[in-house]
Amino acid sequence: MVSVEELFANYLLLSKEDQKEFLSHIKLANRKNASWKDIAPRVKAFAIERKRFSIKELKDAGIIPSKTPKQNFVKCVMPILEKEGFTLIEQKGVLPRNGSLFHIVGHALIVEEKTQTFFEEPNREAAKYFVDNILNGKIGQVDIRKLVPKDTFAFGKPSMNTFSKYVVDEAGKVGWRSGSNFFILTKKEEFNNE
Repeated sequence: MVSVEELFANYLLLSKEDQKEFLSHIKLANRKNASWKDIAPRVKAFAIERKRFSIKELKDAGIIPSKTPKQNFVKCVMPILEKEGFTLIEQKGVLPRNGSLFHIVGHALIVEEKTQTFFEEPNREAAKYFVDNILNGKIGQVDIRKLVPKDTFAFGKPSMNTFSKYVVDEAGKVGWRSGSNFFILTKKEEFNNE
């Protein structure tokens, strides 16, 4: 680990241009409201270099603020890039927890189609499938009973109590909360992800 004194000494050795870039990285990491017009060219350069990337990789590289949700990136950066004639394509559901991958034309991630799984009894595997494929991407308040597709989950109402307890446990690992009613889950908007 580098001490503050060593960091400051090394900073003074940088050229004025490198010092400005270094400070912009620090400011960007600490900012909540970023200027997307300043960020878009850096995203473009990153996309050209990497060909495909996730939001997490942009955050790790210090290009976008660490608390930027994917929705803000899509809404704010993609239109700026499109105006410049640079196409960035969002490939949804290819990363763990159905996260999105962004790529330039011709560099999509080749993904095998997932086979639809059928569950006859409530168990942890069914709950993981439910959280990964049905709850993923949702925020706010949801009722588990209304989201359970009958063609995937064949168990009836008596088994829903058991299933909801498994779902509450699995969903809790990704930010969902439940009160006294195990069928109702709540999740606030994320400021980090997949």
